[in-house]
Amino acid sequence: MMKSHSKPEEQNHIFMTMDDVRGYLRVKSRQTIYRWIKDKDFPKPIAMAGERTKRWDMAKVAEWVASQNSNK
Repeated sequence: MMKSHSKPEEQNHIFMTMDDVRGYLRVKSRQTIYRWIKDKDFPKPIAMAGERTKRWDMAKVAEWVASQNSNK
């Protein structure tokens, strides 16, 4: 049996890199994403077990986008 290195809440989710998030949102600047985290309650990235980079849960990013669209 293979060991899972992810936390239970991380299973069955799609995780995106910074480049994936920027492409999904059509944002050029990394600083924009970090500003949104600080000012607009954008989801924070998750440190994945065994990896140096952080990832965003695609479902949470999609929820944030939907909440921004409903506020208009």
